[in-house]
Amino acid sequence: MRYRIYCLLFLLLARPLDLFAAESPADPLNSVMWHEMRQRLLDGAPVVFDERVRVSAPAVAEDSLNLPLWIDATALGEVERLLVFAELNPIPKVLDMQPLKAAPRIGLRIKVQQATPVRAAALTADGVWHLGGVLVDAAGGGCTAPSMGSGSSDWADRLGEVTARLWSRENHSRLRASIVHPMDTGLVAGIPAFYLEQLEIRASGGDLISRLALFEPIAENPVLTLDLPKVKQLTMAGRDNNGNQAFEYLPIGALKKTQGGIRLLGETFNDNLYRLVGSWMKGTRVVAPNLQVEPGLEEIGGHRLQLIALKGHTGADLVILDQTSGVLFAGDLVFYGRTPTAPHARLDEWQAALQQLQKLDFKVLVPGYGPPVTSEVAISQASAYLNWLQTYLTEQAGAAMAELLQPEAPQHLRDLAVFSEEYTRSLSHLYPALEAAALAEGKVEQQQ
Repeated sequence: MRYRIYCLLFLLLARPLDLFAAESPADPLNSVMWHEMRQRLLDGAPVVFDERVRVSAPAVAEDSLNLPLWIDATALGEVERLLVFAELNPIPKVLDMQPLKAAPRIGLRIKVQQATPVRAAALTADGVWHLGGVLVDAAGGGCTAPSMGSGSSDWADRLGEVTARLWSRENHSRLRASIVHPMDTGLVAGIPAFYLEQLEIRASGGDLISRLALFEPIAENPVLTLDLPKVKQLTMAGRDNNGNQAFEYLPIGALKKTQGGIRLLGETFNDNLYRLVGSWMKGTRVVAPNLQVEPGLEEIGGHRLQLIALKGHTGADLVILDQTSGVLFAGDLVFYGRTPTAPHARLDEWQAALQQLQKLDFKVLVPGYGPPVTSEVAISQASAYLNWLQTYLTEQAGAAMAELLQPEAPQHLRDLAVFSEEYTRSLSHLYPALEAAALAEGKVEQQQ
């Protein structure tokens, strides 16, 4: 009996794919990776191979760096997600699209590493994935080749540059957009992954039309084709995995002094980050705000926003109170659970700004650092630290700076994140002025 049980266990462990295959519909492409892809990308959800999901591509990839694809699942009707993947790529996932108000079809170009099935999976409201796909033959190497554009001397200056056009069709608008980006896969030695990862398309009024998640196998300088509801204008917002905004031509608002500060010091911060993290900063550059905002009221997307100009943490701190929802975006005037950063601070002005924040009628406060809160607790905590810092450094003006590296601080302030590091920064930046003021009160007789 024991022998038979062991034999049964051996058979179960030795043939898991055969058992799983019995639960899956037969793969028309006979891919060795299909069951793995179903588990990894579709979470084992119900699937059906469906001719209504069309994948159009050349039978042979003439250029493994630029395989054109046209995915069309419109015959299914409403589609919640459209997932594209190349099964034998080292990075299979290519695109995850939420069509929303757009048609569930898209044109793009991808990189392929070798001959591979290329599939599209369309998720319908009943939780079923409908699959279509084709086999593409390829010489290979597309995913392990460095991007061509990064060898150009001006590619970093053009990073995120967009060209786009809308075509009016009988019952929809066709958008074609090209974005300058290397789309590095991270599979080339010494070149980290660097790719566009998010794209949102909105109507001019702010309504979301479609959302796309993009992945490394999309070809360099992506060219995307989408069919949208009838529109005359739209906005696109994108981000890559290094946090670069792909569409810098969009309005970026800031107070006048903030604009000047970024233009003056932005490259200095950028250079410092290059020294800290090396090639991971590849392509990163400073984009200064291109729209000067003034204090007052703005109506955006159905929200009445009160723009408030304060100062203290820097020479210009913009605070936004959403009067529609009661959410107060306090920026870096408020730190919660973390020691405030104060190298450019004027502590008296900062405290005055916090007092003004306390007078505002808000339901939720979003600090620059830390979780949102529904009371004044974050403001009070930041104020308590700044009050202690100013009092302590002023009272200790008779000490050499190095004597103050181990301060006498209340425990509740010491418990704030990065207390030691931020206190040392503040000491280095703020103490010289306090020291000079104290020394100026002395009387010195100089003899010739």
